[in-house]
Amino acid sequence: MNNLNEYLRFRDKFKELIETDRMYTIRELDHEIAAGDVQFWSCDNSAMVTRIVHHDGADRIGQADWVVGDIDEIVAELIPQAETGFWKAGCARIMFEGRLGWKRILKGHGYRDYSVTLIKDAV
Repeated sequence: MNNLNEYLRFRDKFKELIETDRMYTIRELDHEIAAGDVQFWSCDNSAMVTRIVHHDGADRIGQADWVVGDIDEIVAELIPQAETGFWKAGCARIMFEGRLGWKRILKGHGYRDYSVTLIKDAV
């Protein structure tokens, strides 16, 4: 199935997540999807956007950016698909940044603490 059509099926869910987060815009994600700058993974009830980051002289890193949908499907299907894609692309590490609940969910799947992201909103 066409990735763009699949993305459009989940676009409203990504938009809601992005608008809640307020650090990115749906228009930016639309552009990255259309340009092929990111990878898009989907199942029946879930979708994930990932990217590969590679700085000169550093390891190639697979990064999960946005995930929406059914948590069981995400863990059982989407994450393994993305991991396989990252390893095939030569990534040395996968970075999954998200809300604190992901820490509990992913620890049993080989993920470990690496860093903490802290933010402060303007007053």
